This record gives sequence, structure tokens and C-alpha cells, in this order.
Amino acid sequence: DSLSDHCLLITDHFSQRETALYALLKTQADYKCRVRLTSDSLPHIATNYYGTKRKTQHAALAQYYLGCAYSDMHRDLDAIDALLRATTLFPDTTNKYYAYSLFELGRLYMNHQMNDEAIATFNRYRLSEACKSDSVNIGYADYYTGIASLYKGDNFRADSLFQIVIHNTKIPISSRYNTYFQLAKLYFYEWHKAEESLDYINRYINYFGENEAATIIKGDILSAVHQPELAYNYYNKTLQQSTDIYAICTAYKGLAKVTSQINKTDSVPSYIDQYAVLLDSIYGINRQKEI
Repeated sequence: DSLSDHCLLITDHFSQRETALYALLKTQADYKCRVRLTSDSLPHIATNYYGTKRKTQHAALAQYYLGCAYSDMHRDLDAIDALLRATTLFPDTTNKYYAYSLFELGRLYMNHQMNDEAIATFNRYRLSEACKSDSVNIGYADYYTGIASLYKGDNFRADSLFQIVIHNTKIPISSRYNTYFQLAKLYFYEWHKAEESLDYINRYINYFGENEAATIIKGDILSAVHQPELAYNYYNKTLQQSTDIYAICTAYKGLAKVTSQINKTDSVPSYIDQYAVLLDSIYGINRQKEI
């Protein structure tokens, strides 16, 4: 049965109130069980019934889960609208779902380079009741505020927050090691401190392995510290592992540089051509994003 048929079926058997509650709880259960939400039909039943005129827990939760559904469906602007409505409908701002709404909003803002809005929202989340007594939530607030600060160019604040995160023993160890990756980017690309950044990226690799996120950064660092043969190997690992156009483009740029240092100059024209083609594609993608 299609989802629309399912919705009609439950409407036939229950009152509007019961149907709305079922739709809300079913959406909530799926989301908590990490079942990807692929339709807004069920959460819309709840939002249509509970409305936005009165501040109630059910009205707020309906908007929150509608926002979660839109986020799963990659309809980010609709998700932002729904989550913003949710924050206005909670009768009690100490409610944990009020804080969760702020957290999800912050991540959506950050994904769209709205860094000022992201930082302001994460700051509100950091001051919420959910963070006052929970070091894990505090750690996530600090981590994402640090990333948004890094994207904004506020490097000293980003570094300060990341240092707090890596010393927060309550958050999952994977989050702490992800922070080493952010620190490697900051120290190398912004502050040009190759030795410190190499230490950070090695810590990240020791935990996660040589994935595509790490190989390109390590290649750039090794090139900077005059280890062209090792850099050459890492750039090639990036080409083998990555499907990300930005990483592949950077790898070809790096290969064009280091191959001339290790007597493999025959490959340089090919690497430069590949770099130029990918760079044109990136400019096209960026123009499309701006539009």
C-alpha cells in the first residue's frame, strides 16, 4: 500500500484527534529508530490538526518532526521553516525538544553557509536546559560552533572551542577524533603550521584510517614539509578513494607540483590538464549554488 492509502485507512478508523496523534507518534518512532523519512504526509496530518495558533507540546512536536522529515528529504528551506515554527510553539523552553529544534536549525544554517545564523543558534542551544547538565550536548554545541566559526574565519574562536572539545571526555571518542581533523585544517590552511597540523591529522588517521577526507590534507602537509614522494603517494590515494570533485581537483594540483620534484615530469602536463578541467567544473558548480 502507498503511504497516501495508509493515511486514508487510518483516517477511516479513527477520529481526527486520534489520527493526528498516531501520525505524530509514528513519525517520531520512525525518526528515533533511524528510519529515513521520505514523505511529509504523516507529519502534515499532525501539523494540520494541531495548527500554530496555540502553544502546545503536540503542536511544537508536529512542526519539529515535519522539519526532520524535510531534512531527510533534502528540502532544507522547508525544514528551516518548520523548525523555526517549532521553536515558537513550545510552551516550555526547558523542553529538550526545544533544544533539539535549535540544534537541527544550526546544522541546517551551517550547511548553507549561513554561519552567523548558525553560531547564534548554537549559542542558544548551548544556553538551553538540555546543555546545562549534559556534557555530551555541551560538547556537540562547542564542536559545531567551532566549525561554523572556522567557516566564518574566526580562527581563534574555532581553535579555542576545538581545544575544549578534545578535552571533553564525556562526548563519544569519535567526535573528539573528528575534532582533530578540523584542527588539522585550521592549523595548516589558515595558520600554515605544518608540524602541528601533521600531528592532528595523524591522530585522526590513527583512529579512522586513511579515508578520503584525510589523504588530501596529509598530501598537502607532506608537500609543504618537503616530503614529495610521500605526498605523491597520498595524492594518488585520494584519486583512488575519493569521488569528491574538490578533493580530486586538489589532488591533481598537488601531483603537478610534487611530480616535478621527484623526476616524473612526463606526467605534469596531464595532471595540469585534469586540474584545469575540474577547476572549470567547480566554478560552474559554485555559480549554480550562488544562483
